[in-house]
Amino acid sequence: MFEYFLDEMLEWQHWSSRVEEFVYPDDSVPDYLSILVPNIDNMRTAYLIRTIASMGKPVLLIGMNSVIFY
Repeated sequence: MFEYFLDEMLEWQHWSSRVEEFVYPDDSVPDYLSILVPNIDNMRTAYLIRTIASMGKPVLLIGMNSVIFY
């Protein structure tokens, strides 16, 4: 159930279809803490946060190392 979402055409799609390829920059060295490699979990979480926040509802996400208020 958590591996799929409904797209704009109301068809079931796997979350992996939304994961973008990570390209490490060639021209600079990013700060280690700013690197976020896209994966199914963070794409799904970002989608859910945006969806809930767009309805005007508060979102509290508590993780192992962070708390995000949106």
